[in-house]
Amino acid sequence: MGFSLEQIAKLLDENLPAAEIRGMLRIKQAELQRLVEEEQARLLRVEAKLKQIEQEDTMANYEIVLKKESSIKVASIREILPDFSSIGRLYDELLEYFKQHGVEEGSYCAAIWHDPEYKEFNVDGEAVISIEGELPSTERLKVYELPGVEKMACVVHHGSYNTIEKAYAALPAWIEANGYKIIGSNREVYIIGGNEQDNESYVTEVQFPITKA
Repeated sequence: MGFSLEQIAKLLDENLPAAEIRGMLRIKQAELQRLVEEEQARLLRVEAKLKQIEQEDTMANYEIVLKKESSIKVASIREILPDFSSIGRLYDELLEYFKQHGVEEGSYCAAIWHDPEYKEFNVDGEAVISIEGELPSTERLKVYELPGVEKMACVVHHGSYNTIEKAYAALPAWIEANGYKIIGSNREVYIIGGNEQDNESYVTEVQFPITKA
């Protein structure tokens, strides 16, 4: 327990009052608690440094740009999804609806993630596809003008959806470091995409609406 030989000898003294033994043990308990707290603080500093290095490495692989996004007419389905990959079936549903009404989809295809904080399950996702022509809304499928955004922090991810978290790690770090704050739902714009989670040929632009903090 870290006692000196003198302290151990004293503790083994059968005539030592119980109150004095308790006092010695409480002093040792306080010392050990202080050592634990010091080591925990050191551990937190090491973890913070590792996180900083990892973020710097990630940011070095991505070029963050600021741009303005114009409004665009879209059809959308929004749903609480069991996980991120489940949004694929919403696009299938949208495209089937387009086909039924003889409407061509536009070139803009994106997901909007509405949860204010990261969630791995039961995520609030919205699949949107731009449309050419008129399309009736339903209770489930909405046609509306997706609002423009004055300032988007954007990064392009080349690779599968399985590694897109690298882009998500780079953006918030850059936003905070440059004196901005996130002010709305983020978007994933699928420049080249599909339903295969591990397709390395995909190109996705991750976007966060921001303003000066």
